[in-house]
Amino acid sequence: MIFVIIWHISSGVQGQWIYNLFTSPIMIPLFFAISGYLFNDCGGHQIPFIQKIGKYLVLPWLSLALIKGTSIALFRQSSSYYIEYIENLFNGTNLWYFPCCILAEIMFFYILKFSKGRHFIELMLVLVFTILRFLLRNISACSYLNIHTACICQCFLFLGMLIKRNELFLNSYIKRRVVYYGGGNLYNFMFPNYVYISLHVSKQ
Repeated sequence: MIFVIIWHISSGVQGQWIYNLFTSPIMIPLFFAISGYLFNDCGGHQIPFIQKIGKYLVLPWLSLALIKGTSIALFRQSSSYYIEYIENLFNGTNLWYFPCCILAEIMFFYILKFSKGRHFIELMLVLVFTILRFLLRNISACSYLNIHTACICQCFLFLGMLIKRNELFLNSYIKRRVVYYGGGNLYNFMFPNYVYISLHVSKQ
């Protein structure tokens, strides 16, 4: 989130392209991977899921949009700006992340619902949506609510969910690697003579 804030406030600053070069490929995929890790499909029940989306995504999106649009329109004393702002709100220009995330999570919900726990089917559907993004990129209608972006974000949501599903294995693996490499090197650093003597005696 800090990277995103810096990205926005540094707009127009000389050399910003260097910062964007290293952070842009990471920020949004990371956000959606975290969303996938925390994703809750409400047991596959549509009504509770839609209610959750409305409460935690749609309502904050529209509330923030109303506050932002009204504040800027009053500051500029321009009603025409407000009308343009509302139009841009739904064409993927203003606050684009919210509608993109809403669509992406709805798509992901139905991917999981259709797959019925069959992981191979999940993977195939995610790949279909990812390919669909490149087929839709030149269709202007798909820019509304960032439909094409929501399609490719399925792979990041899926990655986050895979991490969640294999969390115990990954934690165990990482701990073993840390103990083996980190702990072993630390021990050798602290007790180098003991290690040398032990190896020397064992060879004799």
